[in-house]
Amino acid sequence: MVFDMHLNSLRNANVKTLWEDDVHPHYVMRRYAEFTASLVHLNVEYGDGQLDLNLERLRMAVEDLLEAGTEGGKAQLHFEEVLKSNIAIYVRKQ
Repeated sequence: MVFDMHLNSLRNANVKTLWEDDVHPHYVMRRYAEFTASLVHLNVEYGDGQLDLNLERLRMAVEDLLEAGTEGGKAQLHFEEVLKSNIAIYVRKQ
């Protein structure tokens, strides 16, 4: 029930009110990271497949939220390019 409430809060978030100029990680991303890390840590000994499916649903909701605005799309593209560049640098050094 708590998991579904968390998922619904992401799906129903008003993107226009979420973005603010701040240098800290956004509270939605912190909440997602902390919630996910806690569930993964608690599940280490149990290997619950249902949790894996729920975490995938949650990840998709977070991605949808990040892609909801044009600014979010530009930021995502930027970081995807940075990631590709860093992967290429890492591979060349190996």
